Amino acid sequence: KLVITNRVATQGLWYLAAFYITWFFATVSTILENLGLYQYWVLVILAFTLPLQGFLNWIIYIRPRFISYRAKHAEWSLFYLVYRAFSAPFRSEADDVDATTRQAIDSNKTTKSGMKSNMSGGNLAAM
Repeated sequence: KLVITNRVATQGLWYLAAFYITWFFATVSTILENLGLYQYWVLVILAFTLPLQGFLNWIIYIRPRFISYRAKHAEWSLFYLVYRAFSAPFRSEADDVDATTRQAIDSNKTTKSGMKSNMSGGNLAAM
């Protein structure tokens, strides 16, 4: 139970960090404007960081899936881990099955379909 609590706390801290990164320069810009100081570089950084909040939140949302894939599949490259973690919302659960399980499922389907075709062939001959 403590492990889950630590994971949730860590995830929350990542969201908090993304919030602070995103809104720090907005706060600095507001303070400088109220003091009558206009700094162009603050506005440029603000224009870059403020729209990043959604993207950073999405990266943090995907993070637990990435960690899970990395723990289960140590043989996968970093690039493939990132690809699988980011594309997971767009794939079906069947795509997450490892190769051994997929072979077992495919051989089971072949066996079942072979039995069905033999049975239907027998039924056709009887008619």
